[in-house]
Amino acid sequence: MLRVRALVILLMASCAGPAAPPRGTSVAIGPGRPDPAASALPPPARPAPPAPVPEPAPDEIDPAILDAEAATPVPDAPAKVALSGAAAVVWLPQPGLDFGFRSALVEPVGGVAKEVAARKEPVFVGRGGLWVLRTKKLASLACDECEACLTDPPSCKRDRRVDITRPFLVSLTSGKALEPWQGSYGPREGCKAGVGEHDTTLSLLGGVGSIYFVSVHSWDQGCGAAHPMFMDEAITFDLDTGKRAALSFPPAATPALKKRAHAELVRACVMDPKEEPAEYRALAAYGNHGELEGSFQFTMSAPYMCGTGPGHYSAVSEQVSDWLPPELERFGKLPAWLAAYLAKHGAKHAFMLGAGQVAAAKRQMRR
Repeated sequence: MLRVRALVILLMASCAGPAAPPRGTSVAIGPGRPDPAASALPPPARPAPPAPVPEPAPDEIDPAILDAEAATPVPDAPAKVALSGAAAVVWLPQPGLDFGFRSALVEPVGGVAKEVAARKEPVFVGRGGLWVLRTKKLASLACDECEACLTDPPSCKRDRRVDITRPFLVSLTSGKALEPWQGSYGPREGCKAGVGEHDTTLSLLGGVGSIYFVSVHSWDQGCGAAHPMFMDEAITFDLDTGKRAALSFPPAATPALKKRAHAELVRACVMDPKEEPAEYRALAAYGNHGELEGSFQFTMSAPYMCGTGPGHYSAVSEQVSDWLPPELERFGKLPAWLAAYLAKHGAKHAFMLGAGQVAAAKRQMRR
């Protein structure tokens, strides 16, 4: 009986095949025997991460459409009205001087402009005589410990005084002061408002008749801000009234000028290519032939990195045209003697004087 049981156990062992080696031991692979590792299935590959879904591209405009807009014909402007006068004050570009201009009083002698008086500053011409710019200091505060403004709650308290140069006009006839940009200059509150370095400056852009164009540029470095914020304010004023003024865009030419501006701005950098440009500002200056040219500015919204102003998030296109703001049409063309003087000196701003104004102007210019 025992023999039979032993025989059965031997038969069962031979049928079961070799026993698996204990864990941690190696097994030699003999000739003709397949490698178990070679016949094993490779581990399943990890699934690839899902492809990012591309953001939709902003609406684009066919370049052919932009080409057509850029070439939009502008209707012919009406003939320019000729000016007359006994003399003129001319602003001559002069880098290094405050506000960038010196002034010359010129009058015709034998058909040629002769300089009879000058001042190393821009001189403004109004119905009541000549005016000049002067400046005063406006006390302001800059936070001197901006890092403490970033705590919760803010703990910054130490301010430093900053003087902002604030210009104003003074009449050489009466001594009266005038500040058409009043309200555009103001002190900052330093740590209380979380403002560090800052400034406000005025730039002269020109003038026609008693109408003058300036730009007030302000910038503030907020405590903790990555970059300063700036804003340009366009101010047009009438020296005879002492008040701000607004010049119109010419209705007959504006649609074409706007299309040209749109093509220029879209090809640069804007937020929405299909946005319609906004009318921003109308100016004018004399060209090399003594004819007044209109300058019409249009704006569109722009990303911060592309914002050329006014402000960080807008871009501007300037369209120069034979068309003028309707309010300036009567100043259309300078006398030949004065036009030649402007061309010789690269000047674009001249202000005519009547015969009754010349003597007083000479005295005031020579002070």
